[in-house]
Amino acid sequence: MRLLKQLLPVGVVSVVGGLCVSAVQGNPFLALLFGAVVAVLAVLTYAKVVRWSERRAPVEVAGEDARAGLGRGTLLG
Repeated sequence: MRLLKQLLPVGVVSVVGGLCVSAVQGNPFLALLFGAVVAVLAVLTYAKVVRWSERRAPVEVAGEDARAGLGRGTLLG
């Protein structure tokens, strides 16, 4: 049941965000912007759900290593 409580909010953000991105599919700049906003919202939603359901800090999405991780991910991508 806990998995469902965690997966449902993040899934809703992803589905609604995906619909918003596909609505602006003809404009690459808006699609990129909406995609980035949806990604940030999904991570923030996940962090909030983990704090609520597991009563712990979501260290897997902590901001301390975000800059280095973003750099590595960008280079690999």
